[in-house]
Amino acid sequence: GNGEGAEEMREELRRNPVQLQMEGVEVKETDEYLGIVINESGHYASIRDTLEMRARKAKERAYQIMSQCRQPVMMNIGWLRSIKTLFLACVSSTLLYSAETWYDPPNKFLDNVEAKYRGILLLMLGLPKT
Repeated sequence: GNGEGAEEMREELRRNPVQLQMEGVEVKETDEYLGIVINESGHYASIRDTLEMRARKAKERAYQIMSQCRQPVMMNIGWLRSIKTLFLACVSSTLLYSAETWYDPPNKFLDNVEAKYRGILLLMLGLPKT
Protein backbone atom coordinates (compact mmCIF):
# COMPACT_ATOMS: atom_id res chain seq x y z
CA GLY A 1 0.00 0.00 0.00
CA ASN A 2 0.85 3.66 0.12
CA GLY A 3 1.31 6.04 2.98
CA GLU A 4 3.88 6.90 5.56
CA GLY A 5 3.42 3.71 7.58
CA ALA A 6 3.82 1.51 4.52
CA GLU A 7 7.02 3.30 3.47
CA GLU A 8 8.43 2.93 7.00
CA MET A 9 7.67 -0.79 6.87
CA ARG A 10 9.40 -1.15 3.48
CA GLU A 11 12.49 0.65 4.81
CA GLU A 12 12.56 -1.59 7.87
CA LEU A 13 12.28 -4.68 5.64
CA ARG A 14 15.15 -3.42 3.45
CA ARG A 15 17.35 -2.93 6.52
CA ASN A 16 16.26 -6.12 8.24
CA PRO A 17 14.81 -8.53 5.63
CA VAL A 18 12.52 -11.38 6.61
CA GLN A 19 14.34 -14.71 6.34
CA LEU A 20 12.68 -17.53 4.44
CA GLN A 21 14.62 -20.79 4.19
CA MET A 22 17.81 -18.99 5.21
CA GLU A 23 17.42 -16.35 2.47
CA GLY A 24 16.39 -12.72 2.82
CA VAL A 25 13.12 -11.79 1.12
CA GLU A 26 13.54 -8.63 -0.92
CA VAL A 27 11.03 -5.79 -1.15
CA LYS A 28 9.68 -5.30 -4.69
CA GLU A 29 7.26 -2.86 -6.29
CA THR A 30 5.61 -5.68 -8.25
CA ASP A 31 5.77 -9.44 -8.23
CA GLU A 32 3.96 -12.23 -10.02
CA TYR A 33 2.15 -14.91 -8.07
CA LEU A 34 0.03 -17.64 -9.67
CA GLY A 35 -0.26 -15.69 -12.91
CA ILE A 36 -1.35 -12.46 -11.22
CA VAL A 37 0.83 -9.37 -10.89
CA ILE A 38 0.69 -7.89 -7.41
CA ASN A 39 1.60 -4.20 -7.33
CA GLU A 40 2.34 -2.35 -4.10
CA SER A 41 0.40 0.65 -5.43
CA GLY A 42 -2.85 -1.21 -4.93
CA HIS A 43 -5.64 -3.17 -6.53
CA TYR A 44 -6.11 -1.15 -9.72
CA ALA A 45 -2.38 -1.05 -10.44
CA SER A 46 -2.34 -4.84 -9.96
CA ILE A 47 -5.22 -5.26 -12.43
CA ARG A 48 -3.49 -2.98 -14.96
CA ASP A 49 -0.16 -4.81 -14.67
CA THR A 50 -1.82 -8.24 -14.78
CA LEU A 51 -3.75 -7.28 -17.90
CA GLU A 52 -0.59 -6.07 -19.65
CA MET A 53 1.26 -9.27 -18.75
CA ARG A 54 -1.67 -11.49 -19.81
CA ALA A 55 -1.98 -9.55 -23.11
CA ARG A 56 1.73 -10.13 -23.88
CA LYS A 57 1.31 -13.84 -23.22
CA ALA A 58 -1.87 -14.02 -25.31
CA LYS A 59 -0.11 -12.30 -28.22
CA GLU A 60 2.79 -14.77 -27.96
CA ARG A 61 0.26 -17.60 -28.01
CA ALA A 62 -1.40 -16.05 -31.09
CA TYR A 63 1.89 -16.05 -32.99
CA GLN A 64 2.43 -19.72 -32.06
CA ILE A 65 -1.05 -20.60 -33.27
CA MET A 66 -0.60 -18.69 -36.52
CA SER A 67 2.59 -20.66 -37.16
CA GLN A 68 0.87 -23.97 -36.39
CA CYS A 69 -2.08 -23.15 -38.64
CA ARG A 70 0.27 -22.83 -41.62
CA GLN A 71 1.23 -26.51 -41.31
CA PRO A 72 -0.17 -28.78 -44.06
CA VAL A 73 -2.10 -30.99 -41.64
CA MET A 74 -3.91 -27.94 -40.27
CA MET A 75 -4.69 -26.73 -43.78
CA ASN A 76 -6.70 -29.95 -44.27
CA ILE A 77 -8.96 -28.89 -41.39
CA GLY A 78 -9.28 -25.41 -42.78
CA TRP A 79 -7.30 -22.33 -41.84
CA LEU A 80 -10.22 -20.26 -40.57
CA ARG A 81 -11.73 -23.10 -38.54
CA SER A 82 -8.32 -23.81 -37.00
CA ILE A 83 -7.74 -20.15 -36.11
CA LYS A 84 -11.22 -19.84 -34.58
CA THR A 85 -10.96 -23.01 -32.51
CA LEU A 86 -7.46 -22.31 -31.22
CA PHE A 87 -8.21 -18.63 -30.59
CA LEU A 88 -11.21 -19.51 -28.43
CA ALA A 89 -9.40 -22.34 -26.66
CA CYS A 90 -6.00 -20.77 -26.08
CA VAL A 91 -5.86 -17.02 -26.61
CA SER A 92 -9.10 -16.19 -24.79
CA SER A 93 -8.15 -18.25 -21.76
CA THR A 94 -4.63 -16.80 -21.71
CA LEU A 95 -5.85 -13.20 -21.88
CA LEU A 96 -8.71 -13.66 -19.43
CA TYR A 97 -6.91 -15.89 -16.92
CA SER A 98 -7.56 -14.56 -13.40
CA ALA A 99 -10.16 -12.04 -14.65
CA GLU A 100 -12.52 -13.19 -11.91
CA THR A 101 -10.12 -11.67 -9.36
CA TRP A 102 -10.40 -8.20 -10.93
CA TYR A 103 -12.92 -7.02 -8.37
CA ASP A 104 -14.85 -3.95 -9.53
CA PRO A 105 -12.56 -2.91 -12.39
CA PRO A 106 -13.16 0.54 -13.89
CA ASN A 107 -14.70 0.61 -17.37
CA LYS A 108 -11.37 1.76 -18.84
CA PHE A 109 -9.86 -1.61 -17.84
CA LEU A 110 -12.72 -3.53 -19.43
CA ASP A 111 -12.45 -1.40 -22.59
CA ASN A 112 -8.72 -2.17 -22.63
CA VAL A 113 -9.38 -5.93 -22.36
CA GLU A 114 -11.86 -5.72 -25.22
CA ALA A 115 -9.42 -3.74 -27.38
CA LYS A 116 -6.60 -6.22 -26.74
CA TYR A 117 -8.91 -9.17 -27.42
CA ARG A 118 -10.09 -7.62 -30.70
CA GLY A 119 -6.55 -6.63 -31.70
CA ILE A 120 -5.20 -10.14 -31.24
CA LEU A 121 -8.11 -11.63 -33.19
CA LEU A 122 -7.55 -9.20 -36.07
CA LEU A 123 -3.82 -9.99 -36.01
CA MET A 124 -4.53 -13.70 -36.29
CA LEU A 125 -6.98 -13.16 -39.14
CA GLY A 126 -4.52 -10.91 -40.96
CA LEU A 127 -6.93 -7.97 -40.91
CA PRO A 128 -6.08 -4.30 -40.29
CA LYS A 129 -6.93 -2.84 -36.87
CA THR A 130 -9.06 -0.07 -38.34
